Amino acid sequence: MAKVLVTHKMVGVALFDGELELLDDTQLYYIREKIRARHGNTPTDLKMWKSKVEPLNIIRDMSVTIRDLFELPKSPETSELINRVTIFYDFGPSKMKSVLLTKC
Repeated sequence: MAKVLVTHKMVGVALFDGELELLDDTQLYYIREKIRARHGNTPTDLKMWKSKVEPLNIIRDMSVTIRDLFELPKSPETSELINRVTIFYDFGPSKMKSVLLTKC
């Protein structure tokens, strides 16, 4: 298992860009949960794209590993970074009702 640097970028909001150093056999569930945690665990409709935001790049299966999604070669275990990949993400507004907005 090789290390991969995963850059995650929120569409249109560079403030939330970040990086995760992970093993290439990490499932996308883990990345999704790290992104959700960065936003206070409120996004429920998180959408993710591989490499660029295009319809063909939508990530639908969160059980896929980083290696499989990005078709990375299977590498021997190493402590060095082997690859860099980018995941874009976006989500809609929270469906939670705000006391401030509903009690006006």
